[in-house]
Amino acid sequence: MELLYQGYSAFKGEKGQVQTGGETVDRICGRLAHATRLEDRRAAVQALKGLARTYKLEVGTRGMPAVLKCLREDRMDTALVKAGLETLTNVGASPGAGVTAPLPPAAEEGPLGTMFCEIFLKDQDHVSLVLELLVDTDFYVRFAVLQLLTTLCQNQPTQLQSAVLTSPLGISRLLDLIDDQREIVRNEGMLLLMTLTEHNAEIQKIIAFENAFERLLAIVTAEGGLNGDMLVQDCLQLTHNLLNHNVSNQTLFRESRGIHQLVQLFTVELQPDFLAPADGGPDRPPRPTTMAIHDLAFPWNDQVARNTVVALRVMGVLLERKNPSAATNRDVMRAARALEPVAALAVGVHVPCTVRTQSFLALRGLVSGHPALQDTLAAMRIAAPPRGDPAAAADSDRGTPPSAAPPRWALAGPPRGVLSLIVRTALLGTRPSKATPAQQTSLRAAAATAFVAFLAKNPEGQAGIVHTLLAPLPDLAPSTPRRASAAGIATAAADDPDDDTADLPSPGHLLLLHLLKWREARKDPLMVWLCAALLGRCIDDDEEAMRPSLMNEVMAALVDYHEKSGYLHAHAGAAPGAHHGLRPMVAYLSLLVVWLHQCPRAGHTFLAEASSISFLVEQITRASGLDPLVQGLAAYILAQLTVANLDAHDGLTRRQLKQLISSRIGADLLTARVDRLLEDPRFTRTHPDYVLPSTPSTLDPVALGPLATANRIAAAAAAAATDPAVAFFDEETVALIRSTAPSLMRTATTPDPAGHERAGARPGHDGPSGSGAGHGDTRSGGVSGVGDGITGAAAAELLREKDAEIVRLADRLRHLESQLTGRRAANVPLDVSAAQRIAALEEQLGAKVRQLEAMETEQNDLLVCLAEQELEMQMYRRRLRAYGEVIESDPD
Repeated sequence: MELLYQGYSAFKGEKGQVQTGGETVDRICGRLAHATRLEDRRAAVQALKGLARTYKLEVGTRGMPAVLKCLREDRMDTALVKAGLETLTNVGASPGAGVTAPLPPAAEEGPLGTMFCEIFLKDQDHVSLVLELLVDTDFYVRFAVLQLLTTLCQNQPTQLQSAVLTSPLGISRLLDLIDDQREIVRNEGMLLLMTLTEHNAEIQKIIAFENAFERLLAIVTAEGGLNGDMLVQDCLQLTHNLLNHNVSNQTLFRESRGIHQLVQLFTVELQPDFLAPADGGPDRPPRPTTMAIHDLAFPWNDQVARNTVVALRVMGVLLERKNPSAATNRDVMRAARALEPVAALAVGVHVPCTVRTQSFLALRGLVSGHPALQDTLAAMRIAAPPRGDPAAAADSDRGTPPSAAPPRWALAGPPRGVLSLIVRTALLGTRPSKATPAQQTSLRAAAATAFVAFLAKNPEGQAGIVHTLLAPLPDLAPSTPRRASAAGIATAAADDPDDDTADLPSPGHLLLLHLLKWREARKDPLMVWLCAALLGRCIDDDEEAMRPSLMNEVMAALVDYHEKSGYLHAHAGAAPGAHHGLRPMVAYLSLLVVWLHQCPRAGHTFLAEASSISFLVEQITRASGLDPLVQGLAAYILAQLTVANLDAHDGLTRRQLKQLISSRIGADLLTARVDRLLEDPRFTRTHPDYVLPSTPSTLDPVALGPLATANRIAAAAAAAATDPAVAFFDEETVALIRSTAPSLMRTATTPDPAGHERAGARPGHDGPSGSGAGHGDTRSGGVSGVGDGITGAAAAELLREKDAEIVRLADRLRHLESQLTGRRAANVPLDVSAAQRIAALEEQLGAKVRQLEAMETEQNDLLVCLAEQELEMQMYRRRLRAYGEVIESDPD
């Protein structure tokens, strides 16, 4: 007994001494290293597992090598392998990660976990060892392997991707997990594959050539298509990752008929009751261009919506703007009839907002630059969704999937043109009860980009939209003033974003109706801005299509909004960065910029109204209270008018405009306004989708990634609580102003040769000092009276001077070209001689280099021979000394 007590006392240590965590870990690691029985090693690994979270540093530095050795040597013991993998997972886990709920982590737990993951991945054999353990079909072993790989991927994703690539059959073993019948293992393996395939083309290619597309789509089909559970979402997201920016995978996906299988997920069987009959009675066959939104009026659950969003993203990644195979993918989708279901989802008022937004983005990629699909979209008419009876609604609440065929009851309204529905969605969005403000903005911007894609490289469609502006606007209140009635002439269908019972006006009328609603611009400034942006894409140089009075109506709406909406008062008291009524002002002025550029003859109509010029001058010369964007656009428009108005018959002439700029504004002020516009960050920040990418548009768990932490989700939720930032300018408008502003400023600020004849002209006068109270009356009279003494003879003299200047410059150009030709001819012999000299020198240099290399080789051979001779001499000296000879020159 005394012997046992002494042994126990030695193990326990001195009385009152507390054993530290490091000492405990050292003792356990010693047991693990020297134990001969498997049970002892298993118990030691389990003890390290229990200490790994509390003493992460000690277990990581002292226990990791021993645990890896046990995994390599005792891989047949399932319990030991499971405990060892969980130990490594606990060592590398970051705060908040893991399946179990540990003690509150220390402040340095995150950096320690990242450091140990980096140490683990430095030796790529460790990853190969872990992947080899997947051969074991035991549930706990596979789940522990996936937990460890997920932890490594969270901390060091790039290094893990490199290590997996070097592991033989590692990717194949990971891909086999998607066929595992155990749901937890399959889901964890899917999440890991989704993370590994992000931004790694090599892993994407290897997985794709393991028949991944066929296997993933087979799982989606077996799970019920888009009506399936979260596994469908994961399979589609992995498909998206494999196709993202990978042309070879897209080719494989296309050739294996993956696009057809993808489109079949959206295809619905159209019932005859939902197809609008042709004009001749219900017995005639339905119009081929008319289709019904199948049963999209039924409630959507969240999972079906997420599945549909990811499927649409897969379609979108095949149609990206910079994708070299987008045109081929678009042709295949046309053959698979992808346009009809995507358009139905986009314009369906009962479809969730996130699904509609993604549908519009996919629709944009489908029709952009494709004439056949653009024509199909222009002719497409979609019937209103059916109205169900209470029994059907009850069946839906009990879990009837959205894809189930609805009963045959009457349509709620007539079929409407898809283009009109797209424009209405862009201008009005959806009802506020169906989406957050951020989702509303994203939906409207996506619909606007889809309409722009329809106009891309489509002059026929563009002309069709413009010619709808020829018809006079209906006036529901003839007794009211013209501009007041323009704000109220829209029908109920045009005002209600989700009204599916009445017909809609044409897309052009919708744009014009809402463009003139300046009274509603304060409540919804984005409506007028999108109207102006879309209408600017439609304008072309067609004097007949663009009614002359239309520009005056737009200008009148701008003036009314400026004077009656309180824009000046709101802007003067606004905090920095507040938009208030600025966006409608920018919208109207940007539309005028594009209009005057595309149709210069419209400048005559603009100049016929003296109040229009007075308005521009007032904006430019106001010293305070106006935004630089408004003043810069007004200055640019005034410069445009000086160039476009060469042969004006009504209103001001070009010389009169220049005299007006010189006397009322000043060349320096005009140039300064435009320069400030070009330097404004709001002018430079544009995006093809209108919504700036710096601000997330919606809280979408799919976009956050499969391994998103709680911090990332919380940050995305905070960002999604605010309305996403929308660009102030269309990309084409910015490119137009940037490319033409320098030449326009030079033309507008260069005085005409006969300009000095005007009496009382003051070229250096700055206008802001004279823009106070009572300025409007004198401004109108000043504009109308500028240049009354200009005669036709002076204009003819100016033209002769310009012709003479053109002739002189042409002669100068020919003279310079002849000089350049002569100098080039004189330099030809010199160039030939120099080339020959260079070739000779290069040949000499090569010979010298070869000679030097030969000498170096010979010298090395001599040194080797000399060393061999020295060794032989030493051997002979030793032999002579062994025989008793005395060598006088012996260095020893």
